[in-house]
Amino acid sequence: MVLVALAACTVQVGGGAKPSALRDHVGINGLLADPAAMRHRPSLEVTIDRVGAARLTGVAVQHVPSATLIDGLVAQLDGPARSDLELRWASYVGDTARVGKAIEALGRQCGEKGPDDCDASVHSVWSFLQVSGSPARSELARTFPDLRPPACPAKAATVGDQFLSLLCGRPVRDQEAFDAAVVRETNGDGRFADSRTLWAAAAVARAGNLKSDELRTAVERAVGQSHVEGVFFDETPAQGTLLTSWALLHLAGGDRGGVDLDALAAAIRREPTDGAADRVMLARAGLALLGSTPVPGRGGRLVLRDPDGPYNPFIALAARDAGDLRLVSVGFSATQSRTTPERLASWILTRRIIEGRPITITDSDASVLRGMADPKRTATAASNPVPALLRDAALAAAGRPSEPVTVSVGCGGADWLVTVGDECDIRSSLLLALRHDFTSHQGAA
Repeated sequence: MVLVALAACTVQVGGGAKPSALRDHVGINGLLADPAAMRHRPSLEVTIDRVGAARLTGVAVQHVPSATLIDGLVAQLDGPARSDLELRWASYVGDTARVGKAIEALGRQCGEKGPDDCDASVHSVWSFLQVSGSPARSELARTFPDLRPPACPAKAATVGDQFLSLLCGRPVRDQEAFDAAVVRETNGDGRFADSRTLWAAAAVARAGNLKSDELRTAVERAVGQSHVEGVFFDETPAQGTLLTSWALLHLAGGDRGGVDLDALAAAIRREPTDGAADRVMLARAGLALLGSTPVPGRGGRLVLRDPDGPYNPFIALAARDAGDLRLVSVGFSATQSRTTPERLASWILTRRIIEGRPITITDSDASVLRGMADPKRTATAASNPVPALLRDAALAAAGRPSEPVTVSVGCGGADWLVTVGDECDIRSSLLLALRHDFTSHQGAA
């Protein structure tokens, strides 16, 4: 079962235009993020932390996930992280047999030379069993005889330090110190940065017999958030990039209603470029599309040397938007490009954008391109339209006829975004826009 939820990000609304789908793609850093990164997925870890915090604080949980749903989430994991979460959930529901099996699995996975995430997983399990007072602590101690409590912190001013104090055997009993730590963690707005810290705060309060209306409210708010059948969604904040900011602005065109354009321009200017020619170009392109000044000075020349670079045509397109097209050139030969259909298509597209005219190709080239969407070579267009879209755009760039693939548009309410599976796909959207550009705006030879 695949469950996804689109995380809505709120930005300042300006003007009276129809709200744009761009509003839903503003990342935590103010730049526009890949739509796929904005789609939060079900998280067993977040679910365990929230329901665990609720149990520790006496807050009722309305929906508990079914065993089938939990098993499906566990099956998507592997290694020590799987054993960690499987054990914690089994302990929560009182399945002692499954707890024992998870400890055995963790012992096999984290022998003398286990994966890098062994230490974190083992200590996570130990912390959970300590807080819950589970009798499985003795079994974990036999499996990992060198496991020791953490050193007690010198001060206990933060929730993290107070949690360490609990684990080292010195639970915090100072109500004022705990209240101050909660306020510091929530910045006074009653929201914890993540569910793991929320659970740790609940554990500290329970161990020290401390009361906190703010903590209880935070837990109630956490278990009241969106879920599917009791499973909450991950909390990873989406980060925007210069590339996705430019791409989404390019695709959206004038569809910008309700977007704080000044804030977006400021975020683009803040993003470090380190003087790299491609990053400077992307920043200039994004600001040019926004019509925002000042614009950073031009970077150096940019030679696209990797024939396998999947973004070569898009970098050239961004350079065109920035007015920097004369600084971009292709640094690999036609011979190198003809080694794979994907290389050939990318080379044709990039040259068409740079040269501004249809590219002359051979009949053999056209035949290779038309074979890109052969069902024997690729998935169907519905599940993976990129090969067919590459084919169509490249043939249009060369002025050759083609039977264009039909794709689903309108993803997330934007008629400029292509849907692939259940995701909004930027690459497919750009390729579709390029084909339209070549056949409609510039004309095919």
